[in-house]
Amino acid sequence: MFLAETGPTGRIPLAIRLVGRNGVAGAVIVGLIALVYLVGIPALDAALRGPAIDASRVTSSSGISVVPPEGWAYDPDSETFQVFTQAGATIIVAPALPSDGTLEEAVAPTQEQLASDEGGQWVVSEPQYFTTRAGDRAVLLAAQNPTDAQLLWIVEHEGWHVRVVMNAPAASLETAFGSAQELVESMRIQPGGAP
Repeated sequence: MFLAETGPTGRIPLAIRLVGRNGVAGAVIVGLIALVYLVGIPALDAALRGPAIDASRVTSSSGISVVPPEGWAYDPDSETFQVFTQAGATIIVAPALPSDGTLEEAVAPTQEQLASDEGGQWVVSEPQYFTTRAGDRAVLLAAQNPTDAQLLWIVEHEGWHVRVVMNAPAASLETAFGSAQELVESMRIQPGGAP
């Protein structure tokens, strides 16, 4: 005679035998199975999956990678520089160069040059320091006259400096600045190779 709880073979299924046991051995087996499902399988999944790949990240041959902001066009023709354009604004990411000083020392010559250019009528901001998402220290220097805006970012990474320059019409600075800052904050630097 066939009993539903015994299965078609007349034997009690293993799952019922393990759960229905009155002892420590059954509880340990059920606990181990639950542990495999709760810890083992997710750990195996994470190990096999590997790091997430950011498909929108652009990497130069010099080992600098950035995520271009939405609406900016990337010019892949330059092998040395990364160039992005949008509505008259241009962002140029230069290759990493060995640093010969601090960020303060690196930004000072540009700040002095723009401030002393009386014909350009530049209004130069004080340097603004921040940290990128990768944890690198960076500085922003902004200069603007009635028609143009120039922004210089310098990002410092383990003895290297990367300069990012944006030239834009003064009228489009407000709309271009936020996305340009996002590009700089997304930067990863690994001089001499792809990050």
